[in-house]
Amino acid sequence: MLRWRRWQRLSVAYYVSDETFVILSNQAEQEKLTPSFSQGVNMTALLGWLLSNIVGTYSGNYIDLKVFGFDYALVAVLIALATLMIRDRTSAWISALSALFAVLLSVSGFKTIGVLGAALAASFIGLGVSCKTRR
Repeated sequence: MLRWRRWQRLSVAYYVSDETFVILSNQAEQEKLTPSFSQGVNMTALLGWLLSNIVGTYSGNYIDLKVFGFDYALVAVLIALATLMIRDRTSAWISALSALFAVLLSVSGFKTIGVLGAALAASFIGLGVSCKTRR
């Protein structure tokens, strides 16, 4: 991405989401990431999001979310995305530590903030481990 023009990097960064980040990261590791591929992934995700919101707006009142398991679907998607990011033993340990932090903070009464705190803690631990192993 460093060889891309500044406007290309900004455009890709503006539209990136959790889902597209995983796809783009995998492409970047294989050194196959191009600006057009990145924009294609981002625009496809954006179009899917837009259409889903339109359909959800008009049909949401007619669907019982708990019957179909939609209340758990977002959690399952995020777990699947996090699993794709585990590449080695270190990232597995950091992910497990983050899950432990989230559970401990959630049980302590910090529901949403607990998950955010666990994600931040895992990010900083991962950054520290990454910097230490590169030396």
